[in-house]
Amino acid sequence: MQKIREYKLNKIEKNFLRDQNINEIIVPPRHDILFYFHLIANKNEVMNEHHIMVKWSDYIFNKYKGSNCPIKPCQGCPTRFTHLNVAAKKYNFELDSGDKTLSEQFNTKMSILLQLSKEEIRAAFENFIHKLINEPKSNGKKRASSSIETYINQLKKWEEYRNNSHNLGLNITKNIKSILTKDFDEIKIIESEALNKISDFILNENIWRNSLIHMRIKAIYFIMIHTGIRQNELIQLNKMDYQDDLIKINGKHGDRRVALNKSAQLQLNTYLESRIDQEAPLFVNQDYKKLTKSSIENSWKRISSKLNIHFSSIDLRKTSAVLFAMSGASNEELKNIYGFKTDLISNKYFYEGKNRLALEKQRRFSPIK
Repeated sequence: MQKIREYKLNKIEKNFLRDQNINEIIVPPRHDILFYFHLIANKNEVMNEHHIMVKWSDYIFNKYKGSNCPIKPCQGCPTRFTHLNVAAKKYNFELDSGDKTLSEQFNTKMSILLQLSKEEIRAAFENFIHKLINEPKSNGKKRASSSIETYINQLKKWEEYRNNSHNLGLNITKNIKSILTKDFDEIKIIESEALNKISDFILNENIWRNSLIHMRIKAIYFIMIHTGIRQNELIQLNKMDYQDDLIKINGKHGDRRVALNKSAQLQLNTYLESRIDQEAPLFVNQDYKKLTKSSIENSWKRISSKLNIHFSSIDLRKTSAVLFAMSGASNEELKNIYGFKTDLISNKYFYEGKNRLALEKQRRFSPIK
């Protein structure tokens, strides 16, 4: 059995357990996920997908803990791990050292999911899959369709197990791949209202105490939304790659140049003029070392949290490409400027832009005079 990464209790969990007079942990963190290895996964399967069950279980807990908590009265447990231990104390459950999984009797008593109807579980599952599709990973990248299919396939095994263990009669994974296909075929961008809110916030709100960091974020944002440069390409830029209003990008699929408009130039020039270092990278961190991906990702997360508008670097790239197509750019210009690998990819953005233009034209169309 593959070893599960050690789970470290955070301060909130420690304080909560102390307030509940739970001095010894009864159910170790993520112990309820162990049944995945013993009862669901095939023996010959590479068992590195336990995180899927963790995400699914955490999702159900966080979404329904307030409305469907089986502990009466609900204790407001901050995490699934603390919920398990409060339930274990309430029901006098003890975990034998030889136990590999929690007993089904205890599972039934503590499980939030088992308090839900089949319709609620189906809706939760579809929302969970949509969330995986739409929200990027911690590295800022969106999950590939193959990754989402892995989630679906593993949770299908969970569904079969639960149907056998509790006779639930679930059929939540049926037809879910048709939803998956639709979502991946559709190009989702940051719509104009949300984009304006993000732009205004970045320009006007100083949520970074360090003014140089704020100037850096403004410059990065305007370059990304204007040129659609990839996050990893931006990190690799040096000062010498920026001349006049042009940036030379050394991309994985060949070199290309992008031009900056006046707004992007202003923000980048202001940032560079404020730098006191002589380091080569175009963007640096507080120690004047080359910027990391996490620095950019954390900035977008911080803004997303403040505005309740979720976006990432890839969202800025997609939005820029569609808006460029809407501005009248040709398919070939899209491919060259954005560095798309194939005509098939650039075609998607080209026709998405043209279709949006047609829809706007139709909104203004009035056949009845």
